[in-house]
Parts: sequence; C-alpha cells; structure tokens
Amino acid sequence: MSVKRAHVLQHVVFEGPGHIADWLSAQGAEVTTTAWYSGDRALPDLDDIDLLLCLGGPMSVHDNEQYPWLADERAYLQEAIARGVPTLGICLGAQQMALCMGADVTKNPVREIGWYPLVATDAAADVPAVWDDLCVLHWHSETFSLPAGAQQLASSAACATQAVLMGPRALALQCHLEITTVGLEALTLQCADELTKKGPSVQAAETLLQWPSATYHEMHDALTRLLSWLTSPTQ
Repeated sequence: MSVKRAHVLQHVVFEGPGHIADWLSAQGAEVTTTAWYSGDRALPDLDDIDLLLCLGGPMSVHDNEQYPWLADERAYLQEAIARGVPTLGICLGAQQMALCMGADVTKNPVREIGWYPLVATDAAADVPAVWDDLCVLHWHSETFSLPAGAQQLASSAACATQAVLMGPRALALQCHLEITTVGLEALTLQCADELTKKGPSVQAAETLLQWPSATYHEMHDALTRLLSWLTSPTQ
C-alpha cells in the first residue's frame, strides 16, 4: 500500500525516526507525532493511519510512576496490533509491544551498546531475509521474552531477542536499524554516562562514531525492505 499517513510515538527529542523519516518522505506520506517528552498526549484514530512507529528511549517500560504515559502508549499499541495496523517498534518501542502482548521485559544478561551482527533464526515467517550477518547498532540493557504466538526472527551474540514478529503486521526490533550518523552523535552525547559502564559488549564512543558508512547503507537498505514488506497490501 502507499503510506499516506504515518504516526510516530516519540519518547525523547534525541531519538527520532532517522532513516524512516527519509523513507516516509520518499513515499510522500504525512507524518504526525505524539511527543510524549513535551507533554503531548494526542493520539490519532487508528483508522486514519497506515503505519505506526514506536521509537526508542533511555527509560524502562517499568518506569510507570515517572512516565505515566507509558501505560497509555501500551494500550494504544495493543489496539493497533489487534486491529492489524502496520506497527514497528524499536528498542523501547519493541519492549512496549512485548509488554502489552503479555511478555516479560527484564534485564539483559549484559549491556549491549555497539555495532554487532545479527543472526537469523529458523522462523518461517514471511519476512524479508535481511538478518543474517547484518551489522546493526545496539543500545540497550533490557530485553523481552516472546509473547504467545510470536515468531523470533533474529538474535545477536549478546541478546537472544533482536527481531520478533508479534502479529501479521507487527514487527518489534530491539536493535536500531533506523539510526543515522547524526542520530548516533546525539545518542552518544545524551547517553554518554551509559558508555562509562564497561562490559564485554560495550564499545567506546570513538568506535561507535567512526563506524564505516557502508554499514549504514546496508542497514538502511534492510530497513527499507522491511518497511515495504510491513506496509505491503499482500501482508
């Protein structure tokens, strides 16, 4: 389908849609945003949107007291998934999808921050085969279990759950395929404290920022294929 209107659920100003914004612009799509960080609580009627995006953020899905809108967002995501609205969750957004679908969100065995490859699973889901050996950006300390009926699509050495199909039109990505060089610069600046917590799967800021541009191109090409699949009328 042609994406006429996409809606973005954004948690912090420095984690935007990245490459997805470029893809939507090429589609000529109208893009609206619920900017939770600014006190915005407006959510459009799900009948009016062709794609729902739930982005990342440094908070936890369990920080409900500090961020009471987390529960509102989960209810909205749950309805979108149930109604078959094409939905993509990234990092925190993926964890929000998992929680609203009845899965658990817990600490990952290690903090994973850096450029590391994905490994495809044996899931038979009809999703573009973009995962195996695809090097992507990771930035998280929590992970999620599989909701009932979900299909795991990819993992990494440090995190078992990286890409999960939670419904015919619901894709949850723990990793950041959308990140751009500008977005990563903002992330390393705003979340610099997380890079001081050393671990086996945490790269230094210098390493993160000097990563080859070819990796971004390959990652964005993969994301473009996934977005086209997610919004396809044959889905």
